[in-house]
Amino acid sequence: MRAELPPFASGAAADWAVTAAAQSARPLVRLPAGTAFVGDLHLDLDDPAALEGFERFWARRAPGERWVWLGDLFEYWVGAAHERSPSGRRALAALRGASERGVAIDLVVGNRDFLCGQRFAARAGLRVHPAGFLAEFPDGSRCLVLHGDELCSRDLGYQRLKRLLRSPALLWVSEHAPGWFGRAVARRLRGASRAALAHKPAPLAEQQAAAALYLCQAAGAAELVCGHAHRFRREPLAPGLTWWVVDAVGGPRDLLRRTPRGFEAESSGYPGGG
Repeated sequence: MRAELPPFASGAAADWAVTAAAQSARPLVRLPAGTAFVGDLHLDLDDPAALEGFERFWARRAPGERWVWLGDLFEYWVGAAHERSPSGRRALAALRGASERGVAIDLVVGNRDFLCGQRFAARAGLRVHPAGFLAEFPDGSRCLVLHGDELCSRDLGYQRLKRLLRSPALLWVSEHAPGWFGRAVARRLRGASRAALAHKPAPLAEQQAAAALYLCQAAGAAELVCGHAHRFRREPLAPGLTWWVVDAVGGPRDLLRRTPRGFEAESSGYPGGG
C-alpha cells in the first residue's frame, strides 16, 4: 500500500524539494558488494590541516574501491570560484588522482555543496547526482540514496529556501560572480542557517520517518540511505523497508558498507575524524 504524503501543510507539496514525480528522474546505478557510503565531511577548504587530511584519505584508496558520498563533502562550495582557487584545485586533484587509480566515486550533492555540478564532476573524475539515485546491488535489491535534507518535510521555510537557492537565476550568479562575492554570500548564508536552526523547534527541523517511507515506496526501494542528520539511525519503516542514516564523518558509525549480508555500519577511519 502506498504511503500517504508526509506531514506538511495541505497544498504545500510544491515547497517540498522532492516529490514522487522526481523519483523517475533519479538514475539507476548498479553498485558492487563492498560499496562504502559516507557523508557530511564538511571539509573547510580554508583549513590547511583539513585539506591535507582530505588528500591523505583519497591517496590511500585502492583501485577497485567504490565510494558513495552522501552530500556535504565540503563546508561550502561556491562553484566556479572554488574551482579556480588553490585549495579548490587541490581538492579536485585529490579526487581526480583517486579516480585515475581506479577508485569509483559517486557524489550526491548536499545542502552545502549543491553547486558541485557536471563541470566539477568532469574535473574531479566522479559522478554527481543532484537529486540522489536508485542503487541496485548484485542480489537485485534496490536502495534509494539521498542526501537527507529532503526528509525534513515539515520545515517548509527550509524547503522554500532550498528551491530558491537552486533556481536558474542564482545558479547563473554562482557561475559569474567574483570569487570573493561567492564566498562572502556562502558565509552569510551559513551563519543565518545556524542562527535559524538554533531558534527552530527540534521536531520541525528533524528528518521525518513518514517522508522516508513515502519516498522509499515511491522509488520501489527496500532501503533508504542518507546523511544530513549527523547521527546514526537504523529504523524499520514498514515490513521489508529500512531507513539508514550515517553519522557525520568522525562518528563511530560514519560508514555503511554493502556486504552480501546487507548493510553493515563501521568507522571510516577518516584522518583527524572529520
